[in-house]
Order: sequence, then C-alpha cells, then structure tokens
Amino acid sequence: MNEQFPQAHKPKGSKTISIVALVLSAIAVLGCLFTFLLFLLLVDDFEELRAERPIFYIDLTHTAVQPIGEGFNIRVEGVEEHLTGIKIKGQIINGTSLDYKKVKIKISVGKAEQEFYINTISSRHGAKFDVYIPDVPVERSELATVEMVDWLVSFIPD
Repeated sequence: MNEQFPQAHKPKGSKTISIVALVLSAIAVLGCLFTFLLFLLLVDDFEELRAERPIFYIDLTHTAVQPIGEGFNIRVEGVEEHLTGIKIKGQIINGTSLDYKKVKIKISVGKAEQEFYINTISSRHGAKFDVYIPDVPVERSELATVEMVDWLVSFIPD
C-alpha cells in the first residue's frame, strides 16, 4: 500500500511574511551592533577625557584645605619619616553632591609615587587616609602631586 500524505496547506503570502520577518531581524541585529559600536566609541572618548585630567600640586607643609580637582579637596594633617620614606596622613574631602566608592588616588613626591584606595567618600564629607611612600627623604617632601585615578559614583535618583 502506497499512501500519499496530503501536502500541508500554506496560506497565501507566507513567503512575504518570512521575508519581512527576516528583514526586521536583520535591522534589529544591525541596530544592536550600531549601539555596541557607539558604546565603544563613547567609552574610548571617556577614557581620553579621564586621561586629560589635570594633576594638582599640593604643599605637604600646609594644613589648609587644597583643591585636587573633580570637586575634591585634600587636607594634609601631617608628614612624618617612616622606614625608608614618608608617611602622609590627611583627609580627602568630597565637595560634590554624589557619593564616591572605591576611589583610587595617586600621590607622587619627586619620582616616588604611591596609589591607595578609599572605600567610600560620602557627599559633602571627608575620609581619612594614611599612605606610606618609600624612598623619599623627609627633607624633600614639601611638594606633592595628587591625582584622582579611578572611582565609582553612587547616587539615588529623585
């Protein structure tokens, strides 16, 4: 017995619907690709802007508040001889309306430099720091540069 099965019924215009669905899918994929490429360009531009931030000089013998950029200030509380270098104690003050987390700061004295992190600096508050910079004679530790290297911003929208 040789039975033939009837062919499935295809509604008119099914090829047109398939082509339209394929074109819409291709447009969606291209849109996602365009958005991703735009994101990469913006991130690259943002990194370039961050790289062009100014570096601020601070007087380590001066205990008044000194600007370090990005809406932040520093107050040096003291510099003391420690091991082969110096230990700088002070406070980073956040003058912005945003909370900053995982703030990475670089302090350079002469050719020596040290990076350190402050976990959280709340809006309009300060956070103490204590950083050791090796191989710096205390008598040559009057001027330093301070650079905000990296951070995360935290805010609660209205």
